[in-house]
Amino acid sequence: MTAFNSSRPIFSLVRDTDRLAGDITARYGSLHYLVLCAGVVRGRRLVTPEGVESNFAINYLSQFVLTGRLLPLLQSTGAPGAAARIVVIGGAAMNGKIHYDDINLTRNFGILTMVPQFCQANDLFVIEQARRLAESRDPPRVTVTTLKVGVVRTNIRRDFPGWMKVMVTLVFDPLLGQTPEQIAEPAMRLLVSPEFEGKSGVLFTQIKRFKPAEPGARTRDPREGQRFWEFSERLAAQTRTPGRPPTQGKTEAAASPLSAAATFVSTRTPALPSAAKIDAFLVCTHCQKPYSPVVRAPKAGQRNFCPDCRREGVPSTYALKDFRLRQRQSQLGQEGKIVH
Repeated sequence: MTAFNSSRPIFSLVRDTDRLAGDITARYGSLHYLVLCAGVVRGRRLVTPEGVESNFAINYLSQFVLTGRLLPLLQSTGAPGAAARIVVIGGAAMNGKIHYDDINLTRNFGILTMVPQFCQANDLFVIEQARRLAESRDPPRVTVTTLKVGVVRTNIRRDFPGWMKVMVTLVFDPLLGQTPEQIAEPAMRLLVSPEFEGKSGVLFTQIKRFKPAEPGARTRDPREGQRFWEFSERLAAQTRTPGRPPTQGKTEAAASPLSAAATFVSTRTPALPSAAKIDAFLVCTHCQKPYSPVVRAPKAGQRNFCPDCRREGVPSTYALKDFRLRQRQSQLGQEGKIVH
């Protein structure tokens, strides 16, 4: 199995998502699995240079665009009884409201409006995408499901507002907190287990346990699904319009960091040998995630750190450990000279 794992800060911009899709289709002739799990929860409103509120852009819009660009490759790979699979991993909120007249929430931004909106967007997308795939082929060569997760201990929390950080740590973690490994197990079941072959347009939750989730009537309504799909297509097209000024609001940097891995693409080919460098990607010494070096690759034997770890000051921590080790070795050497 060959994996393409992108955790680079690219998913706030549609143009960079288009570029990623082009890279994948150029590199791979087949595509069996696509996992979309980009996620941020920012307590302050930021607008991307393309004019979209950043939480909505990262948690939904760019994933919608990426799926559309990769769908032909998935369809050509999947087969009856062995469909290619898409799994969307996102927040647990359900039956939220899509603010069609103010998708950037210029008048009513807040955690309780922003999170339900992008969670509802993903649910509508999964159900409508499954409906469209079912209409095009019988049986479908591509299936799509979603895993809606509760409280997970990841670095997505670093952009939480202060009150939310405190509440999650003191209240929700002891009761409902989950590790990334606990989320990975049901995600892998949806991705590869025979029990989910042919399952499409189905929502699942992983809060205390893994189970199917029943969306509300409005979320299941085909008219609402079609309306939101067409709205998403128009919004994506607007972001690609050259020279379009950003919507009102503070603008984020084009290379804004993500708080979770963005996408996992897998093809059923022999595994690559373990190495520090895989094609144009390196493996971070600290977090062991693949990343693409911006400037140049490190020399052989030299430590290398991904952009996220650099922002967290991890290289300085390693440097301090090295300094203390050399200092200790020097002290031991001096003590040895005195003894002798």
